[in-house]
Amino acid sequence: MGKQVTIAPYNAAFFRLYETFYNVLHRDLGSDGFRIWKQVLRDGLFLAYDSSGAKRLGGVEEFFKFVGERDAGVGLNVSFEKTADGFIYRFFTDPFPGLKGRIDWNDLVDSYLAPKTAYFLGPDWSYRTTKHRWDGAECTEHVFVRKS
Repeated sequence: MGKQVTIAPYNAAFFRLYETFYNVLHRDLGSDGFRIWKQVLRDGLFLAYDSSGAKRLGGVEEFFKFVGERDAGVGLNVSFEKTADGFIYRFFTDPFPGLKGRIDWNDLVDSYLAPKTAYFLGPDWSYRTTKHRWDGAECTEHVFVRKS
């Protein structure tokens, strides 16, 4: 299992830029700002996966490989665990600590998990967050299952 860590300073600047972008959009545009922010995250993730050779709707193994590589590349400590009906995706690094108290963590989670799910797994999959670091958990834990 991964170890809880704080993001490295050279990677923190990357995430602080997204936090600043969210804060400005939210301040100036309200819910429209959040919608734009989510779209930017989605487009950025899709572009990153496309440029790394990931296969759209490539499935769980493709998710593990390319999401794991991308997360590591931006300084996130994550782990994956297969389960009988899906998998668990854990974050031991909080990518957006500056947004705590400014956004509901469920909305934040959806802004980065929805695109990853759409890209690699498709509409036959769902996820729920069972733990979150903002609530004092040792990690943020997302449980993915294939819809029946």
